Amino acid sequence: KRSSRQQLHVIRSAMAESYANKGEAAWSACCHLSIDDAHAAVVKLVKGNEAELAAALAWALQARGAGSLTEELARLAEAEDDWAVAFSVLMDPSKGCGRSAIELQLAAARYLGAKGPTPSTSALEGLGLDPPESYAAKAEAESDPPTKALYYLLSGQQDKAVEAGLAELRTVMRRPAWCMDEVAPTLRVLSSVQAHLLPRAARDELLAYSLYLGGLKAIYHGYQPVVSFLMEQARQLLRNNTFDFPVPLSLISLQELSYQQYADSAEACAGLQEVASTDWVPPELRTAAATMVKFCTGLPPQLHCSALTENLVVPAASSMPSGGSHAAPLYSLVSGKLINGAAHLLEDGRTAVAPGEAVMLARCCAFSPLGTGHWISCKEEGYCTAMPAHS
Repeated sequence: KRSSRQQLHVIRSAMAESYANKGEAAWSACCHLSIDDAHAAVVKLVKGNEAELAAALAWALQARGAGSLTEELARLAEAEDDWAVAFSVLMDPSKGCGRSAIELQLAAARYLGAKGPTPSTSALEGLGLDPPESYAAKAEAESDPPTKALYYLLSGQQDKAVEAGLAELRTVMRRPAWCMDEVAPTLRVLSSVQAHLLPRAARDELLAYSLYLGGLKAIYHGYQPVVSFLMEQARQLLRNNTFDFPVPLSLISLQELSYQQYADSAEACAGLQEVASTDWVPPELRTAAATMVKFCTGLPPQLHCSALTENLVVPAASSMPSGGSHAAPLYSLVSGKLINGAAHLLEDGRTAVAPGEAVMLARCCAFSPLGTGHWISCKEEGYCTAMPAHS
């Protein structure tokens, strides 16, 4: 038998989940705070894309995750071209950003890239950084690949930064076993590159790595609606190019389907059967796919939709009907479905995604799903803002 306190926790947690699913993140956080669960309150605010409220709460209550929220706030300030605020947030030791030195350097690199070939360096004064021209020599002498790529970025040589970063990703991902922690430092640096300025071949290769690793991040975060989209975008780039990618197309499909079988067992089993019966797929992958088909066909119905795959982002008012698209109905680039509520337009001004999809995409991959190489940006009813990309 549950005690009164345990019953209160169960009821409040259920109320919090209900509010979160309706896009009412603030009310959801209040439910968690009423039972003294600050961490869960911050998580719900993050899921509702209430970055400012989440950061303020994490700082005030010293909850976990304050550092990553500080970085997100800095990226939001950058999107508004308010670089002074972005730098000041990252420099404040009370905001819990344990990687402040690296984040400051990355922010400085993005500033230099965003301001054109002859940027003013006055905004960088007081950050404790060396002059941009001094980083070229540091990059040549540096042995750590992510740091080398960062120094090249700071020196304005982003082509060399991309070359060094992609070489490191290839090295790590060719190993028989590797984890995201091994590629995350390099991916963070490459996510600060102005990819739209790169030659087509280099841009596509960078986007292929970013999209594939973004798909793995989406699996980790439980962003089920964008997993298949990110993986398919990566596969399309690999089919249309000849660069050396360390992960076979068939393995990318197998990874995606092994995750999707918990969310949509019927569709995943059909895809696995196709992988298992395709001649060009390596024998060991065909065997693995056949084994997984047997597993998912025998999976009990109650396990077909595991709660671990449900971590959707539902921003405030994202499900409310909007008259903004009545003249021309908008369909999501991610799901292909009609967007009934507010729509986010990407940088071409025509392509749309749902608000929650935009946030989930941005938290997994820094670059626009249109493949232009621009950092992901969205417009909502005439307002344009860049979305923060999590590291």
